[in-house]
Amino acid sequence: MSEYKNQHYIPQFYLQHFSNDGVGLYRYSLERKTLERRNIDKTCASFYFYSEGDKSSESERVMSGMETIHSKIVHKILKNRNLEDLSFEDLPFLHNFILLTATRTRASKKDMDAMANAVLDIMKPSLVEREEFKAESITLESLNDLKLVRKGANDFAMLMAMVGPALISDLAVTLLINKTKRPLITSDDPVVLFNFIKAGDLGMRGFQSPGLMIYLPLDEEIALCLFDPSVYWLRVNTKGNVVLIKNHDVNELNRLQVLNADEHLIFSSPDNEGYARYLHEPLDKHRLKKNSMDVWSDHVVKDEHHLIYKFSDANTDYSPHFSFIRLNKPKIMAYKKAFRDLRHDRAYSFIRNQEIVDYVDARYHEEMENGRRAFEEESMKRDT
Repeated sequence: MSEYKNQHYIPQFYLQHFSNDGVGLYRYSLERKTLERRNIDKTCASFYFYSEGDKSSESERVMSGMETIHSKIVHKILKNRNLEDLSFEDLPFLHNFILLTATRTRASKKDMDAMANAVLDIMKPSLVEREEFKAESITLESLNDLKLVRKGANDFAMLMAMVGPALISDLAVTLLINKTKRPLITSDDPVVLFNFIKAGDLGMRGFQSPGLMIYLPLDEEIALCLFDPSVYWLRVNTKGNVVLIKNHDVNELNRLQVLNADEHLIFSSPDNEGYARYLHEPLDKHRLKKNSMDVWSDHVVKDEHHLIYKFSDANTDYSPHFSFIRLNKPKIMAYKKAFRDLRHDRAYSFIRNQEIVDYVDARYHEEMENGRRAFEEESMKRDT
């Protein structure tokens, strides 16, 4: 069985929509502020990103199968320039495409590694007090430089994307049609989650967060926009699309890509280098992403002391302004009040639809159990 070394964390069919010739594209480095042309087959890819050896072919088979389905749906959207021709069966796969694109990236892997290391840092003081560690003369100082780096760090997030497209099924979806002369640009982390609701120290960018908006450009003229219909009203035409005629709106959408990107912005023409720099330089200070583990609750239950930690990435302090979006301010105020009440009662989640969360959670645990059984059966075969 062939081994697949070069594994893409952004699908090639997606990147081709930001190429003039279907072979190469241009990527702008946010760190070096330089531009380079790069072949699509070497863009947003690295050796053994998901798995190595025989498992690499299995990963490639699964990803290729999903991408075949996703590419047909995206092609249909771009060809017809509307969502009306999508079938009822297409919608779960569209949601799956969005979630999987959001969770399979290098940026997602970095987040998962950061979460694991934040937990490890919390555990280190108690670990060195264990007899096993004392016997080996392991001190806290010797553990301080220990960091976890895992090949499949974002596997669990990707599994949730695979089994949980229902998580965003309650969001309204529309197309943004760019009629300006400025292109929609993409990045190496193209699915942008943002929220106009500010609820204390919560990030409010979970897939079930009230007020969530999701933005994903499909090419330089068309983008997907999913939004909480109880919080936002969008100015749509008779086909249900939003037509962008103001440069300001396109600039703001592209600024979201700058803020969300991991390392690179991506577009089709070298002529856009100056535009990328124009967008990037004022936002550089807003791009700082600091993952943190904070004490969310410190309380006593039945004479036992409990600490509950919250892991989050810091919200950007940049707030976009769009001419085609209106906020339902009474609804936002109601959500903020609900959040204050929930926080007072030590509730640790703030979601749109509990039934959807329960359904996805059950599916996730079912798949985890199936995976455990399959692993045990394979282990028994190897032992016999």
